[in-house]
Amino acid sequence: MRGCRPARSDARLGAARRSVVARAAELGVPGAAALASVAPARVSLERLAAAATAAATEGAVAEDRDELLELVRQLDALRAELATRDARRWLDVAADRQDAVRVLRAAGDPLELLEIAAEQVSRVCGLPRVVTASVDRNRWKVVAAFFVDDPAAGPLYVERSRGDRPAIDAWPLERELVRRRAAVLVDRSCPDSDLLAGRDAPAPMDAYVASPISIGDRVVAIAYGGGRDLDELDRDALAWTAEAVAAAYERLVLHARLRAQRDQVRQLVTSAGTVMTDLAAADIELRPADARQEDPGGTTMVVAPERRLEVLLTRRELEVLSLMATGVRNGEIAARLVIADGTVKSHVKHILRKLQASNRAEAVARYLHQHAGDDR
Repeated sequence: MRGCRPARSDARLGAARRSVVARAAELGVPGAAALASVAPARVSLERLAAAATAAATEGAVAEDRDELLELVRQLDALRAELATRDARRWLDVAADRQDAVRVLRAAGDPLELLEIAAEQVSRVCGLPRVVTASVDRNRWKVVAAFFVDDPAAGPLYVERSRGDRPAIDAWPLERELVRRRAAVLVDRSCPDSDLLAGRDAPAPMDAYVASPISIGDRVVAIAYGGGRDLDELDRDALAWTAEAVAAAYERLVLHARLRAQRDQVRQLVTSAGTVMTDLAAADIELRPADARQEDPGGTTMVVAPERRLEVLLTRRELEVLSLMATGVRNGEIAARLVIADGTVKSHVKHILRKLQASNRAEAVARYLHQHAGDDR
């Protein structure tokens, strides 16, 4: 696990930062003590360097000026070292993120994706503990927990949370995550009012980073990570990794929609084939015309009556006939129209009688013929 895990030199860099801050306070640099707690570290060092430079150029005695300038040099060197460390961490994140994308795409459904994401976020961001929770209809639910330092604790935490679906609106942090769709860094100084802490999260998850997983304007999940000292780079790395999870999630949703549309097209093709098969197999009967007219030459002509289906059939009979034309059987027609099977049979009988059709295929043929004429 590489990712955003602080390098081994972090302890040394932290000690060096505390040392220069203490020296700045000894030399009387204004605000040195307050700047020690400013985050991120590069910001506090930059401000401290500016304050020390100002002190060195504003009337300090020669001896103090030399010490202040030396302090500025040390601060610049420390800032450069921090920048190099952060650049290396980002390179690790970028490399591991590409591998994670390939793993995430192997998920079969959104739930499995969030389960896989917990481990991948831990690996990419170098976070020993990661929790993923789904968001649905303003409800929050733990899906997966991956703990490098205690593998057995993750499944136990998920099991403890089973059936627990609190409303997000009651929790300030999650409410803001959903509203703003931006990652946050939650430290130990924050009040114990966030949802994860309220769910009895195992220590040391009392300080963590959190990022929404969003598709468009909708937040579908939230990822939490912690288990070590954190900084803004961890927050940004989690947000970037959450974007990869969101892309994989959206890909799954789109594939599911395409599969559903494919199945609908197949059903329509099958229904059309059933109708055409029935038409081809139907017996053809010739009947006397309803009315006859003699032409001047004495030839007998058939006069077709102008009877449209809308005139001959009731609204319900038209609904039944339209479903018959799709190839469905009486049972499915009854289910779709929420009527009894016997009622459907009665409607079919009336349709055949009114259309003077000997079977369903003839009735469907007339229905399709009229609609083909209407389309023209």
